[in-house]
Amino acid sequence: MKKLFFTWSGMGDNLVLLAAAYNYFKLTGEKAIIGTNFKNLTKLCPYVEAIDWFTFNKLNSNEGSKLIEQAMVEDLEPTFITASSYKYLAPSFKNNVTCWPRKHMITTYCERMGLSGEIEIKIPLDFGFPIKNKEDQYICIMTGGLQNYKAIPCEIMQPIIDYFSDKVSFVQLGGKKDRLLKSVKDCRGLDILDSLRLLKNSLFFIGGVGGLIHLAKAANCNSLVLQSTGEPISCTFYKNNILVKAIDYCDLCAKNLRDPQHQPCFYNYKCVRNIKSSDIIKAIKNNFDKLSTRSNIIQTEIAESNPANKLEDFLHSKATLWCDQAFYRD
Repeated sequence: MKKLFFTWSGMGDNLVLLAAAYNYFKLTGEKAIIGTNFKNLTKLCPYVEAIDWFTFNKLNSNEGSKLIEQAMVEDLEPTFITASSYKYLAPSFKNNVTCWPRKHMITTYCERMGLSGEIEIKIPLDFGFPIKNKEDQYICIMTGGLQNYKAIPCEIMQPIIDYFSDKVSFVQLGGKKDRLLKSVKDCRGLDILDSLRLLKNSLFFIGGVGGLIHLAKAANCNSLVLQSTGEPISCTFYKNNILVKAIDYCDLCAKNLRDPQHQPCFYNYKCVRNIKSSDIIKAIKNNFDKLSTRSNIIQTEIAESNPANKLEDFLHSKATLWCDQAFYRD
């Protein structure tokens, strides 16, 4: 029976899974079978065998039992991959809290696929989008975010555009519901391939931690990351990127003392809200050439095999505590 790897429904998680699949092919010589709702993206990945009938959302719906039956008929063993781990809480041990790994998400996904050895922190996509001349280029930017600890307020982003708008144009990516910034080309809610094309031709990307950071990496587009400490920096760090953090922040979540996805923040997410526009502007001015220069820098980590067990982590996620009562030490 062959393993069918799948992960959460988000764009970032699926890009990380593709990166792990690339390393899987590189180290084993076999194409990983993955279930994904981004099958149009997998057409750019000759190193995977992708299916779209088995995805996290479908398993998480009323179709779940039928989906597992179909997988058995296809001689496939569904295996859920996540970078999170789960710690169950005393005294009942019925609920858990999620906690972060200390390595890059790509490395952790590789380990959960059963890989050991040196892996590449890259998301290679086989596309032929032309790169335009720099005179025609722009900066991609986003605001908002799917998680409170990643959501960048418009009030932080707008002064950046106001400061640089006479020198360069801006394209706003992100979700349709994100607040629209002023003096930008509105490209919110675009298809992932259209967003990829825009990032490919962008000078660089400015945004919070999230899926577009990974998509920018896939497009070989450097990012100025507004770095939340709601998770360890190592989880999503790419060497070409420049990070800007708040001076006054709390890193309880990054230390696995708090679960930022499921527990309210003690400090109103100041790790994001205290990032200053002036610090972002300074970082852009000091690193403009570095950010806008494409580089083939090699980034690697060592994976130690820790294979995921079928749907075990998917079931663990069902028992995650969504309240303000869980507080624990790593």
